[in-house]
Amino acid sequence: MSSALVTADDVVATRDLVLGFLRPLRGRDWQTAVPDLEWNCEETLRHAINTQLWYAAHLASRATRRLAVWRDVSPGLDVDGLLDNLEAHTSVLAAVIRDAPPEARSWHNSGMTDASGYSAMACSELLVHTWDIGRALDASLPLPGELCGRVVSRLFPMWLPIDAAPEDAFLWCNGRMALPDRPRLGPDWGWWSRPLEEWDGTDPDA
Repeated sequence: MSSALVTADDVVATRDLVLGFLRPLRGRDWQTAVPDLEWNCEETLRHAINTQLWYAAHLASRATRRLAVWRDVSPGLDVDGLLDNLEAHTSVLAAVIRDAPPEARSWHNSGMTDASGYSAMACSELLVHTWDIGRALDASLPLPGELCGRVVSRLFPMWLPIDAAPEDAFLWCNGRMALPDRPRLGPDWGWWSRPLEEWDGTDPDA
């Protein structure tokens, strides 16, 4: 299972990848609706920012229940300000992950999650929602195949093996596309965020 490890370094690399992709798109219309989502591009970006702060707060406090974390970025911020917040919040999360000892666990609705689980969820949220925004703005995010493969292995062991390129497997697992041998997932897809050694080889949603 060690090959499925996702780390704070991956979170930082993902942060830099998505910022490098999104910053040149600042002049586009961020009120454009994102296909298949109920949000426009700005709302999707705000959601991605909020996930990073929410994860950091739970892991840093070793929460055993859902915390009422205030996570609405100021409504007055323009896209430049939002991207600065994405950089800052993701950096905070990466620092919290690095500081967490191996035994650290905290609450997530998919189970008591370790640092690797939070790293994988952070990368997944950043990548998939940046891909969503790119799709809306007619730009194509180059998904990092090796990292996508590790994120899939870490968060979606119940669906492995998947006979597809890791980038396509990642999008399929996140309900974004169909594969030749697998229909597109519905909105009730989920993660395995708990430590992989706790997975018993069955689908937790079955």
